[in-house]
Amino acid sequence: MGSSAICPLAERSLSGRNISVTSSIRRSAATLQANAERKSKVQFKQDTIGKLIDIQSRMTEGKGIGYKRWLTKHNLKVMAQTVKLLQEKGLTDEDALNQRIAELETKYHESLAVVKDLEGRMKANKELRYHVAAYTSRQGWPGRMPVPDGR
Repeated sequence: MGSSAICPLAERSLSGRNISVTSSIRRSAATLQANAERKSKVQFKQDTIGKLIDIQSRMTEGKGIGYKRWLTKHNLKVMAQTVKLLQEKGLTDEDALNQRIAELETKYHESLAVVKDLEGRMKANKELRYHVAAYTSRQGWPGRMPVPDGR
């Protein structure tokens, strides 16, 4: 009762209803804080280059001036993303860009050769499975090799 002697409203604020309101406010504040921390950690980084849209062809389609304004902004944003991505990858000069393109092209062709080889092997295995199934169905194969009696 010491708290009621200091503040007569303290006893009233500790009633069940006010405690639940206070605890719900604290839970809400904790949830908001957790959400704020989670949102700051999530960052979307686009690692692709967007496509430019031809303004002249769209204007001949009968688009308005507002669309042209938006399209100009869009194309500028895409170009800025492209420059930023190339700078992050260290591909600011033409020689470095051509070298990287050649590396990726070689890697692509090597991967394509591996995929073609695997597809050929899968086709051969499928055909072999078909022939084994056909042979076993014609011969009445019990699933194991017969053991010869004469040793």
